[in-house]
Amino acid sequence: RFDRARRARVAAGLRAELGFAAGDVVVVLAGSGFGRKGLGELLEALALARQRRPELRGMVVGYDSSIAAYRERARRLGLAQA
Repeated sequence: RFDRARRARVAAGLRAELGFAAGDVVVVLAGSGFGRKGLGELLEALALARQRRPELRGMVVGYDSSIAAYRERARRLGLAQA
């Protein structure tokens, strides 16, 4: 059965564990084959959108053999974690 209070507690705990603030809006890409799934385009769009909506955050879950290049691209766009 759905318990709104429990869901809020679990969500708040997970956000804190992952380093997101309560007001952050998180965009998630999950899987592998990041190029095929458009991660490069997502990074560009997220960097652009954050100019107007600084509360936007991105999270990538999964693995791709080009992950280092995507991390570098995210860093250049100002999206990498500090």
